[in-house]
Amino acid sequence: MTVVQAWVVASVLVVQTPPVTPGESPAAGAPKAALEEFLADAKTYQMTLGGSPGKNLEFSPQPLLHWGNPARNGEDGAVFVWLKQGRPEVIGSVFEYPARGVVVRKHALHSLADQPITASFNDVEIWTPKAAGVKFAAVPGAEPPADNPRRRLAQMRELARQFTVEMVDLRESKSELRLMSQPLIRYEPKAGATQDGAIFALAVGTDPEALLLLEARKSEDAARWEYAFARFHFVLLSARHDGREVWRVEADRDMMSTVFGRGDPQREKIYYSVVKAIAMP
Repeated sequence: MTVVQAWVVASVLVVQTPPVTPGESPAAGAPKAALEEFLADAKTYQMTLGGSPGKNLEFSPQPLLHWGNPARNGEDGAVFVWLKQGRPEVIGSVFEYPARGVVVRKHALHSLADQPITASFNDVEIWTPKAAGVKFAAVPGAEPPADNPRRRLAQMRELARQFTVEMVDLRESKSELRLMSQPLIRYEPKAGATQDGAIFALAVGTDPEALLLLEARKSEDAARWEYAFARFHFVLLSARHDGREVWRVEADRDMMSTVFGRGDPQREKIYYSVVKAIAMP
Protein backbone atom coordinates (compact mmCIF):
# COMPACT_ATOMS: atom_id res chain seq x y z
CA MET A 1 0.00 0.00 0.00
CA THR A 2 1.33 3.45 -0.91
CA VAL A 3 1.73 6.39 1.46
CA VAL A 4 -1.28 8.06 -0.15
CA GLN A 5 -3.40 4.92 0.32
CA ALA A 6 -2.36 4.65 3.96
CA TRP A 7 -3.30 8.29 4.57
CA VAL A 8 -6.74 7.78 3.08
CA VAL A 9 -7.32 4.52 4.97
CA ALA A 10 -6.61 6.36 8.19
CA SER A 11 -9.05 9.09 7.22
CA VAL A 12 -12.15 7.21 6.08
CA LEU A 13 -13.29 3.60 6.29
CA VAL A 14 -14.99 2.08 3.27
CA VAL A 15 -17.15 -1.01 3.66
CA GLN A 16 -17.16 -3.44 0.75
CA THR A 17 -20.58 -4.25 -0.69
CA PRO A 18 -21.56 -6.81 -3.33
CA PRO A 19 -21.99 -5.60 -6.90
CA VAL A 20 -25.51 -4.84 -8.04
CA THR A 21 -27.16 -7.10 -10.58
CA PRO A 22 -27.46 -5.41 -14.02
CA GLY A 23 -30.85 -3.78 -14.41
CA GLU A 24 -31.43 -3.57 -10.67
CA SER A 25 -32.78 -0.35 -9.18
CA PRO A 26 -33.33 0.92 -5.62
CA ALA A 27 -36.95 -0.19 -5.90
CA ALA A 28 -35.94 -3.69 -7.02
CA GLY A 29 -34.08 -4.98 -3.99
CA ALA A 30 -30.82 -3.01 -4.27
CA PRO A 31 -28.47 -3.41 -1.29
CA LYS A 32 -29.84 -0.93 1.21
CA ALA A 33 -26.64 -0.48 3.21
CA ALA A 34 -24.60 0.43 0.13
CA LEU A 35 -27.15 2.96 -1.05
CA GLU A 36 -27.31 4.55 2.39
CA GLU A 37 -23.53 5.01 2.37
CA PHE A 38 -23.54 6.47 -1.13
CA LEU A 39 -26.37 8.81 -0.15
CA ALA A 40 -24.51 9.88 3.01
CA ASP A 41 -21.52 10.92 0.90
CA ALA A 42 -23.60 12.73 -1.71
CA LYS A 43 -25.72 14.74 0.71
CA THR A 44 -22.61 15.96 2.54
CA TYR A 45 -21.77 18.12 -0.46
CA GLN A 46 -22.78 21.77 -0.58
CA MET A 47 -23.02 22.93 -4.19
CA THR A 48 -23.02 26.66 -4.87
CA LEU A 49 -23.82 28.17 -8.24
CA GLY A 50 -21.57 31.00 -9.37
CA GLY A 51 -19.57 30.80 -6.16
CA SER A 52 -21.95 33.21 -4.40
CA PRO A 53 -23.51 32.66 -0.96
CA GLY A 54 -27.25 32.08 -1.11
CA LYS A 55 -27.11 30.29 -4.46
CA ASN A 56 -26.94 26.77 -3.07
CA LEU A 57 -28.24 24.06 -5.34
CA GLU A 58 -30.98 21.73 -4.13
CA PHE A 59 -29.85 18.16 -3.54
CA SER A 60 -32.27 15.42 -4.62
CA PRO A 61 -31.93 12.53 -2.14
CA GLN A 62 -33.55 9.95 -4.40
CA PRO A 63 -30.84 8.24 -6.49
CA LEU A 64 -31.47 8.48 -10.21
CA LEU A 65 -29.85 5.09 -10.70
CA HIS A 66 -28.23 2.34 -8.66
CA TRP A 67 -25.80 0.80 -11.10
CA GLY A 68 -23.32 -2.02 -11.33
CA ASN A 69 -20.59 -3.25 -13.63
CA PRO A 70 -19.66 -6.82 -12.60
CA ALA A 71 -18.15 -7.50 -16.03
CA ARG A 72 -15.34 -5.01 -15.41
CA ASN A 73 -14.20 -4.40 -11.81
CA GLY A 74 -17.35 -5.25 -9.88
CA GLU A 75 -18.22 -1.58 -9.38
CA ASP A 76 -21.31 -0.66 -7.39
CA GLY A 77 -22.57 2.92 -7.39
CA ALA A 78 -25.42 5.42 -7.42
CA VAL A 79 -26.12 8.60 -9.39
CA PHE A 80 -27.42 11.82 -7.81
CA VAL A 81 -28.30 15.36 -8.96
CA TRP A 82 -28.25 18.88 -7.59
CA LEU A 83 -30.88 21.23 -9.06
CA LYS A 84 -31.78 24.87 -9.56
CA GLN A 85 -35.52 25.53 -9.97
CA GLY A 86 -36.01 22.01 -11.24
CA ARG A 87 -33.10 21.84 -13.70
CA PRO A 88 -30.07 19.61 -12.95
CA GLU A 89 -26.94 21.76 -12.59
CA VAL A 90 -24.59 19.08 -11.23
CA ILE A 91 -24.71 15.31 -11.64
CA GLY A 92 -22.56 12.97 -9.62
CA SER A 93 -21.85 9.32 -8.95
CA VAL A 94 -20.61 7.73 -5.73
CA PHE A 95 -19.19 4.25 -6.30
CA GLU A 96 -16.74 1.65 -5.09
CA TYR A 97 -14.86 -1.39 -6.36
CA PRO A 98 -12.32 -3.96 -5.14
CA ALA A 99 -8.73 -3.55 -6.35
CA ARG A 100 -5.60 -5.47 -5.25
CA GLY A 101 -6.95 -6.44 -1.88
CA VAL A 102 -8.50 -3.09 -0.98
CA VAL A 103 -11.82 -1.38 -1.63
CA VAL A 104 -11.71 1.95 -3.44
CA ARG A 105 -14.49 4.50 -3.15
CA LYS A 106 -14.63 7.30 -5.69
CA HIS A 107 -16.75 10.34 -6.40
CA ALA A 108 -17.35 11.53 -9.97
CA LEU A 109 -18.90 14.97 -10.52
CA HIS A 110 -19.84 16.80 -13.72
CA SER A 111 -21.10 20.34 -14.07
CA LEU A 112 -24.19 20.84 -16.21
CA ALA A 113 -24.32 24.56 -15.41
CA ASP A 114 -23.57 27.60 -17.57
CA GLN A 115 -21.52 29.27 -14.83
CA PRO A 116 -18.92 28.33 -12.19
CA ILE A 117 -19.65 25.83 -9.43
CA THR A 118 -18.15 25.58 -5.97
CA ALA A 119 -18.49 22.24 -4.21
CA SER A 120 -17.62 21.83 -0.54
CA PHE A 121 -17.52 18.60 1.46
CA ASN A 122 -17.60 19.03 5.24
CA ASP A 123 -16.93 22.75 4.69
CA VAL A 124 -13.78 22.06 2.65
CA GLU A 125 -13.71 23.19 -0.98
CA ILE A 126 -13.27 20.10 -3.13
CA TRP A 127 -14.24 21.07 -6.68
CA THR A 128 -14.32 24.50 -8.37
CA PRO A 129 -14.97 24.33 -12.14
CA LYS A 130 -14.89 27.79 -13.72
CA ALA A 131 -16.16 27.04 -17.24
CA ALA A 132 -19.63 26.07 -18.41
CA GLY A 133 -20.18 22.37 -17.90
CA VAL A 134 -21.94 21.58 -21.19
CA LYS A 135 -22.32 23.19 -24.59
CA PHE A 136 -25.68 22.88 -26.33
CA ALA A 137 -26.26 22.70 -30.07
CA ALA A 138 -29.40 22.29 -32.17
CA VAL A 139 -30.32 18.71 -33.03
CA PRO A 140 -30.02 18.57 -36.84
CA GLY A 141 -33.34 18.09 -38.58
CA ALA A 142 -35.40 17.84 -35.39
CA GLU A 143 -39.06 18.82 -35.40
CA PRO A 144 -40.07 21.64 -33.04
CA PRO A 145 -40.95 20.58 -29.48
CA ALA A 146 -44.55 19.40 -29.22
CA ASP A 147 -47.13 21.21 -27.11
CA ASN A 148 -48.02 18.01 -25.22
CA PRO A 149 -45.58 16.91 -22.45
CA ARG A 150 -46.11 13.23 -23.22
CA ARG A 151 -45.36 13.79 -26.88
CA ARG A 152 -42.22 15.77 -25.98
CA LEU A 153 -40.95 12.80 -23.98
CA ALA A 154 -41.56 10.58 -26.99
CA GLN A 155 -39.65 13.08 -29.13
CA MET A 156 -36.69 13.02 -26.75
CA ARG A 157 -36.56 9.24 -26.85
CA GLU A 158 -36.66 9.29 -30.64
CA LEU A 159 -33.90 11.90 -30.79
CA ALA A 160 -31.72 10.03 -28.30
CA ARG A 161 -31.70 6.99 -30.57
CA GLN A 162 -30.13 9.09 -33.33
CA PHE A 163 -26.91 9.38 -31.31
CA THR A 164 -24.23 6.74 -30.72
CA VAL A 165 -21.26 6.90 -28.37
CA GLU A 166 -18.01 4.96 -28.61
CA MET A 167 -15.65 4.40 -25.70
CA VAL A 168 -11.94 3.63 -26.08
CA ASP A 169 -10.45 2.26 -22.87
CA LEU A 170 -6.85 2.62 -21.72
CA ARG A 171 -5.96 -0.62 -23.53
CA GLU A 172 -7.19 0.95 -26.80
CA SER A 173 -10.18 -1.42 -26.87
CA LYS A 174 -13.21 0.14 -28.55
CA SER A 175 -16.85 -0.48 -27.63
CA GLU A 176 -20.16 1.14 -28.45
CA LEU A 177 -22.10 2.18 -25.37
CA ARG A 178 -25.68 1.07 -24.85
CA LEU A 179 -28.39 3.71 -24.69
CA MET A 180 -30.46 2.98 -21.59
CA SER A 181 -34.15 2.85 -22.48
CA GLN A 182 -35.39 5.19 -19.73
CA PRO A 183 -33.94 8.66 -19.09
CA LEU A 184 -32.18 9.08 -15.77
CA ILE A 185 -34.31 12.16 -15.13
CA ARG A 186 -37.00 14.19 -16.88
CA TYR A 187 -37.34 17.83 -15.87
CA GLU A 188 -39.49 20.86 -16.67
CA PRO A 189 -37.72 23.82 -15.00
CA LYS A 190 -39.65 26.65 -13.40
CA ALA A 191 -37.49 29.35 -15.02
CA GLY A 192 -34.77 29.91 -17.58
CA ALA A 193 -34.29 29.01 -21.23
CA THR A 194 -35.07 25.32 -20.78
CA GLN A 195 -38.73 24.39 -21.08
CA ASP A 196 -38.37 20.61 -20.94
CA GLY A 197 -35.47 18.20 -20.80
CA ALA A 198 -34.10 14.78 -19.98
CA ILE A 199 -30.76 13.11 -19.33
CA PHE A 200 -30.07 9.79 -21.02
CA ALA A 201 -27.26 7.45 -19.98
CA LEU A 202 -25.03 5.54 -22.37
CA ALA A 203 -23.67 2.61 -20.44
CA VAL A 204 -21.69 -0.57 -20.08
CA GLY A 205 -24.13 -2.87 -18.32
CA THR A 206 -25.91 -0.37 -16.10
CA ASP A 207 -22.75 1.70 -15.53
CA PRO A 208 -23.25 5.15 -17.17
CA GLU A 209 -20.08 6.19 -19.02
CA ALA A 210 -21.49 9.16 -20.98
CA LEU A 211 -24.57 11.35 -20.60
CA LEU A 212 -26.78 12.86 -23.31
CA LEU A 213 -28.83 15.92 -22.40
CA LEU A 214 -31.80 16.79 -24.61
CA GLU A 215 -33.64 20.02 -23.92
CA ALA A 216 -36.42 22.06 -25.49
CA ARG A 217 -34.76 25.46 -25.27
CA LYS A 218 -35.96 28.92 -26.22
CA SER A 219 -34.23 30.31 -29.28
CA GLU A 220 -35.33 33.80 -30.30
CA ASP A 221 -39.14 33.55 -30.66
CA ALA A 222 -39.47 29.77 -30.72
CA ALA A 223 -38.26 26.66 -28.94
CA ARG A 224 -36.05 24.01 -30.52
CA TRP A 225 -34.49 20.73 -29.51
CA GLU A 226 -30.86 21.03 -28.44
CA TYR A 227 -28.38 18.44 -27.21
CA ALA A 228 -25.21 18.32 -25.13
CA PHE A 229 -22.92 15.56 -23.90
CA ALA A 230 -21.14 15.05 -20.59
CA ARG A 231 -18.49 12.48 -19.83
CA PHE A 232 -18.89 10.10 -16.90
CA HIS A 233 -15.54 8.36 -17.34
CA PHE A 234 -12.00 9.65 -17.88
CA VAL A 235 -11.32 7.50 -20.98
CA LEU A 236 -11.70 8.67 -24.59
CA LEU A 237 -15.35 9.11 -25.59
CA SER A 238 -16.83 10.22 -28.90
CA ALA A 239 -20.41 10.70 -30.11
CA ARG A 240 -21.96 10.60 -33.56
CA HIS A 241 -25.26 11.82 -34.91
CA ASP A 242 -26.39 10.00 -38.04
CA GLY A 243 -22.77 8.93 -38.60
CA ARG A 244 -21.13 12.37 -38.12
CA GLU A 245 -18.93 13.00 -35.09
CA VAL A 246 -20.46 15.75 -32.93
CA TRP A 247 -18.59 15.37 -29.62
CA ARG A 248 -15.24 14.05 -28.47
CA VAL A 249 -13.27 14.12 -25.22
CA GLU A 250 -9.77 12.69 -24.95
CA ALA A 251 -8.62 10.33 -22.21
CA ASP A 252 -7.67 12.14 -19.00
CA ARG A 253 -5.24 9.84 -17.19
CA ASP A 254 -4.69 12.40 -14.43
CA MET A 255 -8.11 11.45 -13.09
CA MET A 256 -6.74 8.02 -12.14
CA SER A 257 -4.64 9.41 -9.30
CA THR A 258 -6.57 12.35 -7.85
CA VAL A 259 -7.03 12.09 -4.07
CA PHE A 260 -9.91 13.63 -2.15
CA GLY A 261 -9.28 16.89 -0.33
CA ARG A 262 -5.72 17.42 -1.54
CA GLY A 263 -6.40 20.58 -3.57
CA ASP A 264 -5.04 19.08 -6.75
CA PRO A 265 -5.14 21.00 -10.07
CA GLN A 266 -7.83 18.68 -11.44
CA ARG A 267 -10.41 20.34 -9.19
CA GLU A 268 -11.15 23.09 -11.75
CA LYS A 269 -12.12 20.67 -14.52
CA ILE A 270 -15.82 20.34 -15.39
CA TYR A 271 -15.55 16.56 -14.82
CA TYR A 272 -13.86 15.50 -11.60
CA SER A 273 -13.20 11.86 -10.70
CA VAL A 274 -11.49 11.55 -7.31
CA VAL A 275 -10.59 8.83 -4.82
CA LYS A 276 -12.62 9.41 -1.66
CA ALA A 277 -11.16 6.52 0.37
CA ILE A 278 -9.24 3.25 0.22
CA ALA A 279 -9.64 0.58 2.89
CA MET A 280 -9.12 -3.07 3.58
CA PRO A 281 -12.30 -5.13 3.00
